[in-house]
Amino acid sequence: MTRDPSLRSRARRRHRPKALSPPVLSAGHAGHPELQEDDEITDTGDIRADLVNYLEKIAAALNRMRAAGGRAGPSAGVAGELVAATARHEDIGRLTREQYAKRNALALALIERARLRADLDAEALFDQVAGALYYRVMITGAPVGRAYAERLVSSALEGSLTCP
Repeated sequence: MTRDPSLRSRARRRHRPKALSPPVLSAGHAGHPELQEDDEITDTGDIRADLVNYLEKIAAALNRMRAAGGRAGPSAGVAGELVAATARHEDIGRLTREQYAKRNALALALIERARLRADLDAEALFDQVAGALYYRVMITGAPVGRAYAERLVSSALEGSLTCP
């Protein structure tokens, strides 16, 4: 018996949760304006304060997305769905990466203008602090907020090695 190849495709669509549907995420979440679109990245000349303020905005957005999932407890909520859809769907991944690249370029410019070590890798520094927020939301379920952002920035800017 020969099976109709379209049946497999229809079966996959039928079993895909609506939260992961590309049209839904492409229109509403891939650019996810609720994440940070309207948040200003300030440049006061104080890299510590500016990074903490920006990370606090990222944390607030992640917490909104966590709550939007409607799950109590440490669930990643909609943030987790967005990450999954970004990995699974090329169009959503492309839109999400473009949006993050635009926003992160502003944060990277802050770091590059700061008076930090000449050999500092601005992208690695930003990945360390921003990535830690996502790790907490997605993996550990631990809370994220201003206090954690302050600890992250202090640790990243001060380093971990003792000076002799």
